[in-house]
Amino acid sequence: MDPWSSGTPSVPTYSRSGSIGCTATYCHGQFKNGQTGKTVVWAQDTTLTCNSCHGTAGPNPATAPGGSHPANATCATCHLGYTGTTVVAATHINGLLEVSTDCTGCHTGTQGTRRAIVPEFALAWSHKKSAAGQAVTKFDCAVCHMEGDPTTGNTTAAHQGTPGGNINLRDPDLGTEITNVAYTAAGGASAGSYAPAAGSPAFTQFSRNLGSATLEPAVQAIMINQCLKCHDANGANSALARVPGGTAGKPFNTTKVGAGYLGSTGNTACATGTDGCVTNVNASFATTNSSYHPVLGQQNNWYSKLTRMVAPWNAATRGVTVNITSWGPRLSCWDCHALPADTGTITRTVTAHGGASTLRGTATATGNPPVVGGAVTLCNKCHAMYNTCGSAADACATNTSHGAQSAFSSDTGRSEKEGFLRYGCNKCHSSSYTTAVLRPIRAQDSHGFDRLPGTGTDAMWPTGATETRKPFAFIRNTQMFSNHQPARVGATTYTPTCVHLSDGVCNSRTETYSAGGTF
Repeated sequence: MDPWSSGTPSVPTYSRSGSIGCTATYCHGQFKNGQTGKTVVWAQDTTLTCNSCHGTAGPNPATAPGGSHPANATCATCHLGYTGTTVVAATHINGLLEVSTDCTGCHTGTQGTRRAIVPEFALAWSHKKSAAGQAVTKFDCAVCHMEGDPTTGNTTAAHQGTPGGNINLRDPDLGTEITNVAYTAAGGASAGSYAPAAGSPAFTQFSRNLGSATLEPAVQAIMINQCLKCHDANGANSALARVPGGTAGKPFNTTKVGAGYLGSTGNTACATGTDGCVTNVNASFATTNSSYHPVLGQQNNWYSKLTRMVAPWNAATRGVTVNITSWGPRLSCWDCHALPADTGTITRTVTAHGGASTLRGTATATGNPPVVGGAVTLCNKCHAMYNTCGSAADACATNTSHGAQSAFSSDTGRSEKEGFLRYGCNKCHSSSYTTAVLRPIRAQDSHGFDRLPGTGTDAMWPTGATETRKPFAFIRNTQMFSNHQPARVGATTYTPTCVHLSDGVCNSRTETYSAGGTF
């Protein structure tokens, strides 16, 4: 008999008078954490529930395996030995603790502090959601969780949580539990970098404070040793991080809804042009790129400082001096990938299982020119003072919504541009103005890049044969520009001009930058 479910041996008793019932028997609560001494009165107790023998809160959490048993009256959710509401004696009173080991069986509904995970995979943005609308299976859990056995789909010893019910995540390249990371801060010409560190992160619940520029240790470990090890050139390189039939490029063996998830340049996880392949986000964050957001390392963009950034990302909030050699804070994946209404500390991540949205705002504008209702809102979660010139699209005819020292400020009297300057960030800061751009260009536009769109030889500004300048400041829209050169990149000063092509809204002309704007 299993020691967890066995109780203290005792001599059963039966009273023909008084209670007319049996006590001190296994069937009457005489098992570990049961309602010992429970008396069932013959011919009177016609209705028994789980709690009649097991107590109102289930087994004692202090002595249950892992110390984490939820208070849930619906025992059949996890335990075998039931057919509907009928107890099956063969598996219910055999002296063994029998638990369903299928992850999806337990995580279908909310149980105490346990979230309903299965429905999250059916939401608009999910790791599993596919063209075939396939439901999440027990094997999907093991792709990311050490608590799941990739061979059987059942739970492993890690599911019991040692120590203290920790979440144990899988390294997609090694198949083992992810390790901690250490960060070496930027200095001199170095943007800083992450390196492996001893041990694994100990956390019972994901937590990221969106109002802090300090990244939590577990957040850093998950981002570097799980997310970006899968979203890289070789995808889920370990077979342990895939469902049966899955591949490195498609670890869940599904093709996401919609065309264009084609990986990116240098992706070896899928054959060229394979729809549904994981996107190589890791390459976009490389600190050697001319444009990148500070995820793998820090940034020192002179213009993104002080009032141009919102707290906690601005230098004033962090109490640092800004100059051309100073380095800014780092970002985590979840500072952009969260629900639009999320603020403060979040304990649920839409990137893990799924969510109604995958970004905290709109990444591309609608309308030509865009107005308030069709504006880009994601960028403004961090970047400030780009939409403060008024409520109407032409309210800033004599001002620039980019503000003083912008690399682009010579727009006096050209009100046709204001809608784009204030609401359409992707008009210039992207590879295209259309919203139908195939991935991974859209992902690169937000994460980072080192060349103009495409894979040909036309990699730098100006477009054509005489290329001399990389696409700084996330500007690489060759549909709207043929040339872009900020006033200064580091210590190098350029002739500050930008050749704007006619697009039916803004006339074709050469823009002249004002002094300022260091990238």
